[in-house]
Amino acid sequence: MDAQTRMKMVDDLFSDISEKIGRLTNQGVFTFEEGSKIIRAISDKETEWMQSKFSDMEIYEFMRNNV
Repeated sequence: MDAQTRMKMVDDLFSDISEKIGRLTNQGVFTFEEGSKIIRAISDKETEWMQSKFSDMEIYEFMRNNV
């Protein structure tokens, strides 16, 4: 599996989780601040994972192609 495919799979998973946290926030399970904090932590973990597994150029190419 190539780098772009791996990053896309993880990005899709993190996006799905973030969307579900957003829905739970809208339903009152989390406050806006709590939901934002959780989503920010998830985003930070995704970035950390990418930086530990891929080169800056691979990440740049992924971001350029998936924006």
